[in-house]
Amino acid sequence: MLCSDMFFASQIDGTARQLGQAVRVVDSLREVTDEVQSGGVARLIVDLELPGLDPCELMAAMPQDSRPHVLGFGPHVKKDRLGAARDAGFDEVISRGSFSANLADMLQPTSTGPLPRTLEPEVMDTVDEAADYDSMDHTGVNRLFVDDLLAVAATSNDHDRLQSSTNPLRILDVGTGTAQIPIEFCRRPVSGSVWAIDLAVEMLMLAERNVRDAGLDGRILLEHLDAKELPYNDGEFDWVISNSILHHIPQPVDSIREMLRVLCPGGLLFVRDLIRPGSDADVEQFVATYAGEENEHSQQLFRQSLHAALTVPEMQELMVDLGWPADCVTQTSDRHWTIRGS
Repeated sequence: MLCSDMFFASQIDGTARQLGQAVRVVDSLREVTDEVQSGGVARLIVDLELPGLDPCELMAAMPQDSRPHVLGFGPHVKKDRLGAARDAGFDEVISRGSFSANLADMLQPTSTGPLPRTLEPEVMDTVDEAADYDSMDHTGVNRLFVDDLLAVAATSNDHDRLQSSTNPLRILDVGTGTAQIPIEFCRRPVSGSVWAIDLAVEMLMLAERNVRDAGLDGRILLEHLDAKELPYNDGEFDWVISNSILHHIPQPVDSIREMLRVLCPGGLLFVRDLIRPGSDADVEQFVATYAGEENEHSQQLFRQSLHAALTVPEMQELMVDLGWPADCVTQTSDRHWTIRGS
């Protein structure tokens, strides 16, 4: 570890010892080079606040045939410094807060980190894609999403309005797909109207059928909209919810920023999506476990989504940049993270 903050370094060393890992703390480029060239360095952790640090010089000094995984961390407000590390070729660059919050995971014995993010098409808008998505069994996932949403709402300022007929909640569902989650929500003994938006026309056509068949035309309003450019006024919605849409978007911060803009002060943000696995083998294990009985096309859609998903540290970094605490993002299943807060 390249770091001159001895207090922070001792904290890292203590955590590493608890995990049975060995951490060597150095404070100069020469020492780093010597350690790496001697072999046996699986991961190099770099404090980007180190005085005189030149990320490009550091990466140039790394042996290309046996370079360790390089992770840099620094204050989230020092965007130029974080960006310079990314441009220099660091494998991971995260905020100091995110690094501290995930310290134990960061020190696990791995040299590869998560898979690189591979984008998938932003819009699933063919007839086959929409039909396959709608036919997949999302019942358990959707039910759990609504269960968890209502559990959070039970402790929020809007709890009483869940049963109000005179002042019902206004809820925005971003990336509604075929409207399965709004339908699940509206089947519960709660009040509220849902504005359900999606960019895929074919998805919305199936959503319209699903809403009509559920007899919920009066409570669910479907709209063809881009999550990155919402036409709504600031603070228009009491809740903003979203499930499994952000992995479709190349720059998720654009959509999250819009969600926060249209959320009223003190309103509830509840967003869930997949976690990108650490290896191709993990991806295939998830596909076998959760889509093993689906057709080949559906399995490939799920596989692509896992490759395009974001990790917990990546989402924590994003939320910190938007002024939210890192701990608003937590892992909530073996394959999902969730943002919860107001």
